[in-house]
Amino acid sequence: MGRAGTQLVDDLVSAVLHGIYAGSARELSVRAVMPALWDMEARSGGLLRSVLPRRLNARARAETPAERLAREEAERELAELETSVGPHVVRQMKSISVYSLPEGIETITRAMEKEVRALPNVEVCLDAGVQRASVRDDGMVQLETRSGTHVVSRVISGMPGSALDAALRAAGDEAAALPHLAHNASADVGVVNVALPAGLVAQHVRSGARVLPVQGFGYLLPSGTPNAAGVLGVVFDSDSLPTQDAAAPTAEAAAAAPTKLTVMLGGPHWKGRTPLPDAPQLRRLALDALHAHLGLPRALLDDPATLVVARLQRACIPHYAVGHLGRMRELHAALSSASSPWRGRLALVGASWTGVSLNDCVLGARRTARRIIDEEQQREAGAAHWHATTTGLERFAPSHEAHERAAVGQHEGALGGGILGNAA
Repeated sequence: MGRAGTQLVDDLVSAVLHGIYAGSARELSVRAVMPALWDMEARSGGLLRSVLPRRLNARARAETPAERLAREEAERELAELETSVGPHVVRQMKSISVYSLPEGIETITRAMEKEVRALPNVEVCLDAGVQRASVRDDGMVQLETRSGTHVVSRVISGMPGSALDAALRAAGDEAAALPHLAHNASADVGVVNVALPAGLVAQHVRSGARVLPVQGFGYLLPSGTPNAAGVLGVVFDSDSLPTQDAAAPTAEAAAAAPTKLTVMLGGPHWKGRTPLPDAPQLRRLALDALHAHLGLPRALLDDPATLVVARLQRACIPHYAVGHLGRMRELHAALSSASSPWRGRLALVGASWTGVSLNDCVLGARRTARRIIDEEQQREAGAAHWHATTTGLERFAPSHEAHERAAVGQHEGALGGGILGNAA
C-alpha cells in the first residue's frame, strides 16, 4: 500500500478508536479492541484482500476447526435469541448500526431492577459500594459495603477493574490477590448535549433549510487533525435517531422538533491534563467546535433558548492496552487455579474485560450466567467430579481463544454495533 493509502488507513483507524474508546491507536491493543479486523486480516492475508472472493485471493486460508465450532456456537446462540425475542427483532438488529430507547439506556437498568425486585430471593442494595471483599475460612465470600456486610457463596463482579482491585487489596490477604485488575487506564470524556429549538433555528436560516450543512450520523476527528479543543467527534442525533422522541412523528411534529447534537471531547487529548475542564469550560469548547466545524451561527449557539447540558464522565471507558489478551489469559488462569481462594467464587463481567459496548457487556454476562447455571445444576444433580470454575474470562483461555474470536463477526451483526453511540 502506498504512503497515501497507509495514511488513509491510519486516519480511519484513529478516528474510529476516538469514537468507540476515546483512545489512541498508539496505545490500544488492536487485537483486543478490533478482533473482527484482526481476524479478517489473518484469514485473508490483509484487510484489503478480505473484500476479494476467496477464489481470487491466493492468501486466503480455509476455516479452522476452532473457527467452525465458534461459528456453529454463534448460530446456536442466534437461534436461542430468535426464540426469546422473536426472529423479527433479530433480523432488524442485524441491519442497523446504532439503536436507542425513547427514555435512554437507563430503560434497561430500570427494567432489570423491576424484574429482580419481583423475585423472592433477591435483595437490591443501592448506594452500597463494595469497600472490601475476602474469602473466609469456611469458603464463603464476605463483602463489606457502605451499608453493611454480606456473606455469599459466589460473586459476579461488574465493578471496574480498579475498584475491584482496591476492594481485594483492602482485605489485606496477599494470597487472594489477583493480577492485572487495575492495569488498564480509563478515558475521561466530556459529553455535551446541544438542542437547538426549531423556532430559534428558523430565525437564523432561510425558510425550509437545514441548520446542519450535511446530513448523516456525524463525524469523527482523527488524531492528525489540528484539534486544540480536543474534540473526539460529533453525533447528529436528529439525523441518526430521528424517531428517538416519537416512533412515527408527523410532518408537523418533525418540523417543530429541535436539532440535537452530541459533542464528545477528551480521551487521549486530556492525557496528563490537570485539572480537567469543568461544565462551563466544556460548554464553551463544544459550542466553539460546532461554530468552527459546521458553521453554526454564534448567535444561535449562544442564545439563552439553546439548551446545552455538559457533563464530565471520569474514567468512563476502559482502555485495553497492548497485551490485554495475554493479561486476561493470566487473570483467568489465576481465578481458576485450584490454589486460588477465589476459584468458583468470583466471576468477572462488564466493560473492564471483554468489550466496552453495551452489546459486549450483555453478551459476556449472558455467557457467564449460562456457565454458572450449568455448574449449579450439575451440583444439585450430584454430578461426579463437580467443580465450580467459571471466571467470566473463558474466551481468553488458550483452548477457547480461536474458538471465541471466530464468533465475533456473527454477534456484531446480530446485536448491533454503533461507533459513536458506544462512547456517548
